[in-house]
Amino acid sequence: MIQGAKTILKNFGQISDVARRDKAEIAKYITKELAAPVSIEEQRLIISAKVNSDVINAKVKKYFESYVVCKECHKPDTHVESSARGFLTIVCEACGARYTIKHY
Repeated sequence: MIQGAKTILKNFGQISDVARRDKAEIAKYITKELAAPVSIEEQRLIISAKVNSDVINAKVKKYFESYVVCKECHKPDTHVESSARGFLTIVCEACGARYTIKHY
């Protein structure tokens, strides 16, 4: 929803719950992808720029493909672990696959 010079993502809390990721992590990713500052207010994400809903949907889909859905079994039952060396690893709870990812 666009209000003035801002875009509000009303269902951001639901997106975070489905992804099983922290809201701040997803917000950081969206900030980098859109090159626009964001803030989290309760269950909403407020983007300080006018952004088309198609663009936001594409960015959220890309986040899920890169950081949530398992590349082996294609299920979203994953979590992220960080190693002592600073690498992030996605671990699939369904099939046990593990692979490293770049920081968002």
